Amino acid sequence: MTTLIFLAIIGLIFTVILFTSRSGKQISTNSHNEQPLSDEINLNELVRQYQGNCLSNLIKKHLKTLDESTLLSAIRETFKNFPKELQEPLNAFTQEYPKAWLINDELNSDLGNLFTKTINDTRQMTIQKGFKFHDDRLFDIFNIMVMKLAHFAHSNSSFLAKLNITSNDLQSDPAKAASLEKIGQHFKEAQIELMKIIIRNLSHPDLKERNNIALFLRTEVLPAIETDPDPNRRSMSVKTVLTLINEMRPPEGDLELTNLDNAIFHHLMIKMGLAS
Repeated sequence: MTTLIFLAIIGLIFTVILFTSRSGKQISTNSHNEQPLSDEINLNELVRQYQGNCLSNLIKKHLKTLDESTLLSAIRETFKNFPKELQEPLNAFTQEYPKAWLINDELNSDLGNLFTKTINDTRQMTIQKGFKFHDDRLFDIFNIMVMKLAHFAHSNSSFLAKLNITSNDLQSDPAKAASLEKIGQHFKEAQIELMKIIIRNLSHPDLKERNNIALFLRTEVLPAIETDPDPNRRSMSVKTVLTLINEMRPPEGDLELTNLDNAIFHHLMIKMGLAS
């Protein structure tokens, strides 16, 4: 159910992103019948190719070759192949339909059969909406659904686990990677600076300054250590911080420095909203 909840959230995000900007040439819908394309996809040939394969492998292919931003751009551009008045209903359909794949545990079932049923259901849906499309556009709709699942998988570790794939296998977004690296650098700088402040104030000759930093350690840093999942490390950090508070002195030796650094790390994680 967690996966389905996340998909519902992603659906809302797609609705906002895809339909706040509708630039690009739209298909004429005067007759609601699409003209044949010069290079049509052969659905029967695709069914033969897909037989013996599975949906999870198709999603993995997208994950290993397309990063999140590229997938989103591809989805957006594919929607532009359809009449404007069909885009929002189509977005809803491509958001809801894949949920049945997950509910019915279709990730590893025969892709040829899954593809055939999906195309038939898609054709019926578009006809009910007053549109008749050639194979190319029906395939586009199927592909949108697969790309949406791939985009969702980029940010959901439990879904990646279902696909038997790790985050290391994903195609990364260079801009996002650079941004995350910058955030990591700022985090480390903040961690070092806070360590300096604590040591400086615990070493201060004025008792008032030492009391102030001891109060900070007790009320802000000490509770944060509880978010450390490692019980031994958590226990050692608590012991060190309590010692520094009670004795109102700076850390002595590498062990106390390491334990205090760990405590500061978890304090900053909470302050940045990365832990609770």
